[in-house]
Amino acid sequence: MVASLSHGQWNAFDIVSAVTEFLLIGMIWWIYFDSYPILERAKRLTTGNVLIYTHLLLCMGLLILANMIRHTIPEDLDQATFGLLSITGLVFFYLGKQILYWYAFPPWRRVIISHTFICVSITVASSFLPKIEYSLIGMTLGMLVYVYLTFKRIISVNVDQYLVEEH
Repeated sequence: MVASLSHGQWNAFDIVSAVTEFLLIGMIWWIYFDSYPILERAKRLTTGNVLIYTHLLLCMGLLILANMIRHTIPEDLDQATFGLLSITGLVFFYLGKQILYWYAFPPWRRVIISHTFICVSITVASSFLPKIEYSLIGMTLGMLVYVYLTFKRIISVNVDQYLVEEH
């Protein structure tokens, strides 16, 4: 994102893109690190294999999103390429993040699937908006919905029986 800030002329859409991209990055950071500590105590995660392979998806998603963000402000992308990168990047991010929780905490499984479907649908729908900046706002709203639903309907469900006892 920082590399894309050095281009010449700025207009209102560039400012909206920069602010929206910053919010998107902040929400991804927040949802990842705020919900991650519960995985450290999950009984079902006895080896690091599930963690490693899901983080491959997560990192692929983040790299695709970073590339998309890099090219949004200078307007190097057409609408179709932006849509493809945004959908692919967020699907990899959602899968990389959600598979771990789906595996470790059975009470969350149905809700995780519905949340992922809702957020991917918002991203797909926003990719059809007429301007990349509008699509980026829609994609960021989808991530905001994801953050809200995660805290409201997933993390609030008690999964103590699936956690290792603290000593």
